[in-house]
Amino acid sequence: MLLMLFELFYVGFGQFIAAFSPNELFASLLVPCFFTFIAAFCGVVVPYAALPHFWQSWMYWLTPFHYLLEGLVGVVTHNVPVRCVAREEAQFSPPSGMTCTEYAGSYAQKAGGSVRDAGNGMCSFCQYST
Repeated sequence: MLLMLFELFYVGFGQFIAAFSPNELFASLLVPCFFTFIAAFCGVVVPYAALPHFWQSWMYWLTPFHYLLEGLVGVVTHNVPVRCVAREEAQFSPPSGMTCTEYAGSYAQKAGGSVRDAGNGMCSFCQYST
């Protein structure tokens, strides 16, 4: 259903550009400009958190490409375990006498991440577990 709605949007979008354009050449130049604008704000090229507030507030939610990707990627990646590499983890040291799991384990369970012992008295927190 979602894919069908997305296709109907782009057929209508193409008809709008064809009606708006004075000739075929101008229409062929407008399509990439409009499509780039839609793809740039769907959350794939630039993540939601990195978008300026002006674009976050309306364009991210307006583009149908966002909803198509959310539906397709959500089905594929649901409950898939995530393993962070070292540069993606937050490093911290636990209070003396406590292990990493004792100190931050309950937070990681509530936040949905994972905590591990990184060695040398340091702990690593990955904000994603699935």
